[in-house]
Amino acid sequence: MGKRLQGSDQKTNIEQRGLVGGTPEWRLRKGRKIVIDHPLFLDQDEGEACARELASFVGEAQVLLEVGFGKGQFLLELARMNPQARVLGFEVRSKYLKIALRRLEKAGVDNARLVLGDARWAMPRLVAPQSLDAFFLMFPDPWWKKRHHKKRFLDEQTLATLKSLLKPNALLVVRSDVPLVLDLANDILGADPEIVNVGDAGMDLPVTDRERTCAETGTPVDQMVYRFIGEREV
Repeated sequence: MGKRLQGSDQKTNIEQRGLVGGTPEWRLRKGRKIVIDHPLFLDQDEGEACARELASFVGEAQVLLEVGFGKGQFLLELARMNPQARVLGFEVRSKYLKIALRRLEKAGVDNARLVLGDARWAMPRLVAPQSLDAFFLMFPDPWWKKRHHKKRFLDEQTLATLKSLLKPNALLVVRSDVPLVLDLANDILGADPEIVNVGDAGMDLPVTDRERTCAETGTPVDQMVYRFIGEREV
């Protein structure tokens, strides 16, 4: 998987931005470590051991990553539709992660691995630079209150980290039923000269649990699709 990004400055900045669920060190100090015994679960609290396990799992395969997979419907179908790929998921809610693990186990899917924790903290410590073929942000929490805005996933700092992990021509997809979420994402992604809006993912993508609910209630859903092209030639 290659060398992972480290740095006390990065740690401090992420903590100041409202890390959801706290750092592994904070959870251990507070006695809030959640023990999950499952072959598809990667424990980021194990640090380098977790990174090595992830590297062994990924190998040279195509890597698809979803942040905030909820109960795991999209991630499950993504893994099932792309059996040759390795699918990674990050989620901050342990109860949803456990549901997703049960779904994967019941479906017999073994090409996915799940991590509990804020991806802004975990990604640069676990995922190798230039290793991601696709990134999915499906129905992220809008974090409506002003004091919670720092918890929103996409901002310039997170994008900089994400770009370091993407392969050239990697896919980025954001889907939501909240126009504000799409507008905010477009403000970040659309303003970056190394990222272009392509409109079409070029691959079949599954629906999420939230999307099924929206269909039942008649709530409109939209998505934006981008590709990371790297630095433009001048």
